[in-house]
Amino acid sequence: MSKPCSDPLWREDGASFEGEFVRFRRVSCNPKPVARAVPIVVGGHSEAAARRAGRLGDGFFPSIGAQVDTMPLLDLVRRAAEGAGRDPGAVEMITGCPDALPGSGRDPLAAVEERRRRGVGRVVLPVGPFLPDLEESLPRFGERVIRPFTQG
Repeated sequence: MSKPCSDPLWREDGASFEGEFVRFRRVSCNPKPVARAVPIVVGGHSEAAARRAGRLGDGFFPSIGAQVDTMPLLDLVRRAAEGAGRDPGAVEMITGCPDALPGSGRDPLAAVEERRRRGVGRVVLPVGPFLPDLEESLPRFGERVIRPFTQG
């Protein structure tokens, strides 16, 4: 994952900040995040959301239920990051992967591999398709599909 946006509120007690829209003095927020920062993941399936993620976000997660192909938005995120003087590789790409789900009729390993080749660093799947035998089907999926991507 990319380096999260830093904010003094997450790192120290008695933090102060003055910006265009927000101002606070000597404020504390506890408990503090373990990483001492909170990553900003921009969601949405519009070009505006993709550009926003490229300019400002630590990650981009286009809508899973979108009725459009969201994969071209990943390139837009990268171009927007470059245009903002940021490393495009520092913005984590997160997507769904319907072809990896049970009942899709597709090879889940190949589907996840295709996402990886397109620069996706994290795939998010709903558990519903693994029901009613979640305790059996999810570990099988983990061994067959997740483990190959987490080793080596």
